[in-house]
Amino acid sequence: MFLSAHWYACLWYLIAQWDGFENDSWVSQDGTPSITPAEAQRMGLRQSFVAEQYVASLYWSVTTMATIGYGDISPTTTGERVFGLFAMVTATFLFNYGITTVVTLVANTNRAVVEFKCTLVNAWFVCNVWLAA
Repeated sequence: MFLSAHWYACLWYLIAQWDGFENDSWVSQDGTPSITPAEAQRMGLRQSFVAEQYVASLYWSVTTMATIGYGDISPTTTGERVFGLFAMVTATFLFNYGITTVVTLVANTNRAVVEFKCTLVNAWFVCNVWLAA
């Protein structure tokens, strides 16, 4: 899950970079949808440090994967929207796979415990009932 969040974050930023950090891109908007291009240039993340840009991308990735989607960082260009759709669909499958794996692991662990207890009960029954008779 963490690795996929990292990859989604990197691709999310790369899409904006491929679009040339347009004024309506999430990197320029920085969560403020109704600002002028000059304000976007001044306030946007494109002038920030790489670490801050990565944290913002990772934040979007995790909120999208967890289906929370606060909306403060939203896709605004066509490329960002297409990738957002892709990320939502694939993250749903990844999340479901993870949950299914954990549930299967717990179910199989409980089955092994039950089988062990049955073996102990059967051994006790054989020793105490059959041998006593």
